[in-house]
Amino acid sequence: MTLVEVLGRRAASDPDAQYFSVYGQTYPYAGVWSESLRCATGLAQAGVGVGDKVGLIYPTCAEFFYAFLGALRLGAVPVPLYPTLGAEGTANILRDSEAVAVATISWFRRGVDEAAGACAGVKAVLEPSDLEVNAPPPALPVVRPEDIAFIQYTSGSTGHPRGVVLSHANVGETARFMAEAAALTREDRVVSW
Repeated sequence: MTLVEVLGRRAASDPDAQYFSVYGQTYPYAGVWSESLRCATGLAQAGVGVGDKVGLIYPTCAEFFYAFLGALRLGAVPVPLYPTLGAEGTANILRDSEAVAVATISWFRRGVDEAAGACAGVKAVLEPSDLEVNAPPPALPVVRPEDIAFIQYTSGSTGHPRGVVLSHANVGETARFMAEAAALTREDRVVSW
């Protein structure tokens, strides 16, 4: 099963259940599912397609989840980045991952624009207002377990950050293993980094 299928099923079976909570605000599955489709639509309108890499530079916020899941639903590959890498470090990762777009917020826009300007492949820098569109969604691809879910970069503490490619199957199996090892149920809540 893919991450998209897991979220879609949970949104259908438990629409009002808590998917995550940030700074005291709870976000239910149905709302996250709906917002992720709006972001998928915004990404598609910006020219992002299946297999394209999208840098995500956000603080801890709901918009990160919407953009991350929107990219997954579109068949694109999210590349989450720390907002504190600086323009050169960010540009290096954007080039290495072959990102075609970057999604961020206005707080980080200046540094993101500088980094994106050093990357010929980045065609768009998008903010939430660019992604949260009310338009007919694009035709969404069938995402398979062996497809790339996202690319996670190492911290670079022992050298340059390196990208770790994770498939939907990799992430699903890791989550299953962790849930079994901790004896988690649907009612449990997990604090995650």
